[in-house]
Amino acid sequence: DTHYEWSETDILSHGFSGLSLHRQDSLTQRPLASLKRTGSKGSAYSLRSMRKEMPKPTTQIERPPTIPDAGFGTLEIKLAYENATSSLAVTVLRARGLIGMDMTGLSDPFCRLEVLPREGSYSNRLRTKTVHKTKNPEFNETLHFFGITESDLAVKSLEIVLFDDDRYGCDEMGSATVALRECAKSPAQLRLALSGSSGAEPTGPRILLALCYSTKRRALVVTICRGADLPPQDSNGYSDPFVKLHLDPDPYHKKHKTSIKWRNLNPVWNEEFLFETRPTELSRQNLTLTVWDKDYGKPNDFLGSLVLGASSKGRRLKHWMDCIKFPDHRHESWHSLTDTQHL
Repeated sequence: DTHYEWSETDILSHGFSGLSLHRQDSLTQRPLASLKRTGSKGSAYSLRSMRKEMPKPTTQIERPPTIPDAGFGTLEIKLAYENATSSLAVTVLRARGLIGMDMTGLSDPFCRLEVLPREGSYSNRLRTKTVHKTKNPEFNETLHFFGITESDLAVKSLEIVLFDDDRYGCDEMGSATVALRECAKSPAQLRLALSGSSGAEPTGPRILLALCYSTKRRALVVTICRGADLPPQDSNGYSDPFVKLHLDPDPYHKKHKTSIKWRNLNPVWNEEFLFETRPTELSRQNLTLTVWDKDYGKPNDFLGSLVLGASSKGRRLKHWMDCIKFPDHRHESWHSLTDTQHL
């Protein structure tokens, strides 16, 4: 993994101006004009237009039917229905122009497919492989849905959601929905515009967290605000949640813990904790939170975790970098909890 460092002076004086989630290589930029020597020795150079060197228009290549592009990129798929086996074959070909999710401006995308509406509680979700470190993945993978009748083609649709694969949680990158009637008569190849809402609040088990780097206290101030929709672990249908948090690496080896909120799935803490550190160190550190259900006489039940740092992605990365880029300001954001336990 590439290691990034920033000077403390840059961070505090210039607002982390050197930091960008998107990278542009100036070496790849092509000049629009070239220089031509004119006149006698010692005379000036003049610009020579390159228009004469422009290639001639080529024959237009036929492309699949297109929906106008959106800011979340596009996805190209093939649909084919087999009446004899009552099966739907979906070939996920490629995606283009996906949003960047990590520090390098790249992503690790995969697709989750589902035929909707569902039949009762049965879910027929399928997923593709993950293609790493790209915004233009080539999937070329065919997935099959069985038990799809001809009548289903008229009323059902295929939902495709793209996620960024991450061991700390998968962030949604965009989605598209296509009616199955598109392939009722013959196979169809489509290029779909992905839609989404980058500012949408997470759902499911989640935690509201506030970060602030205090230049006066020379510390990261972490406020555990509240939790929502935590999973019940006790026989009474509730949990007794509390949060553990630590910074890693931390030369002071500080570990903090909130109070316990009894019989509560939507706890409110509003408790503040300090970690002594520098802005330059924050670019190499991770903040780890784990949420637990308090039990007596047996081990506490794990409810979820959250990791924020420069190696995070999406919403978590933005929250962490905003804290570094804009010190002495409170930065508050909801984050989904993952079921991966971090020590």
